[in-house]
Amino acid sequence: MAVGSEIDTIEGYQNAYVTANAWMSYGAVTLTAIFEGNGPANDTLNVTFAVNDATMGTTNPVPGTYQYATNDIVYCAAIPNDGYHFVGWIKAAAGDSDTMGVEYITFQFPAYSMIEYGSMTLTALFAPDSTVDENYFTLITAVNDATMGTITPAPGTYNYSIGDMINFSATPNDGYRFDNVHVTLSYMGMPIIDSTFDESILVLVSEPFEVSEDLIGYTLSLVVNFARASTEEAVVTVNVNDPEMGYILINDRPTNTYAGHVGETVTIQAVANEGYHFTAWDNGSTNPTLTLTLTGDITVTAGFAANSGIEDVNDININAYSKNGNIVLNGAEGREVYVFDINGRMLHHTATANETEIYTAPVSGVYLIKVDNTTKRVVIIK
Repeated sequence: MAVGSEIDTIEGYQNAYVTANAWMSYGAVTLTAIFEGNGPANDTLNVTFAVNDATMGTTNPVPGTYQYATNDIVYCAAIPNDGYHFVGWIKAAAGDSDTMGVEYITFQFPAYSMIEYGSMTLTALFAPDSTVDENYFTLITAVNDATMGTITPAPGTYNYSIGDMINFSATPNDGYRFDNVHVTLSYMGMPIIDSTFDESILVLVSEPFEVSEDLIGYTLSLVVNFARASTEEAVVTVNVNDPEMGYILINDRPTNTYAGHVGETVTIQAVANEGYHFTAWDNGSTNPTLTLTLTGDITVTAGFAANSGIEDVNDININAYSKNGNIVLNGAEGREVYVFDINGRMLHHTATANETEIYTAPVSGVYLIKVDNTTKRVVIIK
């Protein structure tokens, strides 16, 4: 577009034309749209410059809120610290947001895409330097001891493009068993998940899947831990003094029995229902979480007691169960309902429930239903 070329006017303006630099610079060409006439709806613009993590970088001018008047030039540069790199800008104004990948921003206020805004926020997004290419989906695999088992793909770092297929598997050698897998997931260097899972996670990650556009920029790390196997079985049995007062989680699963092997480590948790509290195990421990190394069959009992002055009279009227991969809740009509996954993330919220509510469960697993913060139910989706 040549200097002086006419462009469409916007309501409230007249005599719009291009003179020269710069609304947004992309390196080779810079243009400024100048509007004359009636003036913008807002004659000042408040711009807040921010960063996603101050340890990774800063901006020039430094992060803060600055006010600009008509015809002022707005400029800001993203400056990463050593060991980090600039990813892009996140622009947010009047509920609108988008990402811009240039390292510095400059425009003259008013600019045509901001005339209706009195304020906006520009956040510089930084990430740690790494060998991982943000144009790929990256898979990092590792094992705790290569003599105990093998994984596919072999330990290493792999970059995948859109359309590539990924096949992951973990196989213990003779005399060893799968213990757990440590999973970390990050996007552009920013952590999202960092957890350890039992063998059930292998059912998910071992399914072949195709890399989609949504996975680009993510890094998934799988560290598989094997342990020495024992042919001697060991059964864990956990009793409670009153099932109405609480329930048991063995290795984060709601169950009262577990069949394992000698030498295996098992975690047992006593979870009190609303209106009750855990007192102690029959071995005298008052810690609701027991971590045991199995030496043979074992039976333990968890004690619960009612909170003083509290009695939940609504529990018997509420029923929750799974059906066709969904969570079905009956008896909570007119009450507030929350549905959480095992990691505590709220998946559903209903301010006033119907007599029967059906909630979608995204994956197989354990879900917690809370009704008015007075009643809890656990549902397992298989």
